[in-house]
Amino acid sequence: MMMNIMNSDLILLFLTIGSKDLEALLLLPELNECFLFHGTTAATKDAIVNQGIDYRLGNQRALFGQGCYFTESSTKADQYAGMT
Repeated sequence: MMMNIMNSDLILLFLTIGSKDLEALLLLPELNECFLFHGTTAATKDAIVNQGIDYRLGNQRALFGQGCYFTESSTKADQYAGMT
C-alpha cells in the first residue's frame, strides 16, 4: 500500500502538463536532482510527516547498514511499504 504526502498544487500541475514536463519544470539535472521514493509502513508515516526522516531509526540489519534508503522506482518503495 502506498502512502504519500500530497501537494495539491503539484498534482494539478502534473495533471495539466504531464510527468516528463513536470520533471523538466521542477528538477535541475545539472545538479543531479531526481524524484526519490521511500517505502514505509502506515504506522511510521505520521512520525515521518511530523518529525522528518531520521537515519538513526533505520533497521540496523539492513543490507547496507542502518540508514535511510530511497529509490527512483515507486514500485520498489512500495515493496517496503507493508500491507495494512
